[in-house]
Amino acid sequence: MDAVIEQMLRDASSERQAGEIHQVAAMIAAIGMRTDPTGADIDDLRRLFMAAHGGARDAWKARGRRFGLSASRFLTGLSQGIAEARRGSSSRGQVQRVGGQRRRDRDEYLTNLVTVHDMRLGLLSEAIDNPDFAATLDVYAVEVTPAKRKQFLFIEAVYRTYLLEWRIGAATRQELFGNLRILFVNPIFREYWEATRPHRASLAPGSAEAEIGRMGDALLMDLDEADTDDWWVVGEPPTD
Repeated sequence: MDAVIEQMLRDASSERQAGEIHQVAAMIAAIGMRTDPTGADIDDLRRLFMAAHGGARDAWKARGRRFGLSASRFLTGLSQGIAEARRGSSSRGQVQRVGGQRRRDRDEYLTNLVTVHDMRLGLLSEAIDNPDFAATLDVYAVEVTPAKRKQFLFIEAVYRTYLLEWRIGAATRQELFGNLRILFVNPIFREYWEATRPHRASLAPGSAEAEIGRMGDALLMDLDEADTDDWWVVGEPPTD
């Protein structure tokens, strides 16, 4: 399984180094799918993620202008405001100040997303290591054993890390779709997805997480109905 995951990650993200791909693939396969996860495993995931994407908070700010698809969408939207400012006879300096402030706001937003994600991983790590804490997060649609609950908590950390990569522009929707397809091969992730279905139903319909949840539901249905063993070709990847 880890070899399959490694190949899919390599196909999905050509910019990552081979060593990073191997580390992430081996971690997901060995820790999330075959063994009893611990808080230390979450910490390892956090370190791998931060190492792969620049590390410190200042690095995220520096990369904010190079975030690919998300940055392109932001700049496209910003162009309309700049055009209006120019039509209103604003000076070049004023337009630049407006654009600069928008970029700073965007950079701060991306940095805050990463910070909140890191805090969430810290809480999940505490819950994995402490059954009393884990019990406070046990709001699944089915009854789960303590061992299964630990697996669910680790899987949630993996899923939310992929979700964050998409939200900050470090991965495209197509790449997120491919990562979800890999995860759905594993029966434990399928159990987690079904057990957390009510969680996604409670989200605002227009939120980013709800949008990806609907994409995951459609993908899972396609996988269940597919008449091929080639699961890596199942589903319709997003085009945007």
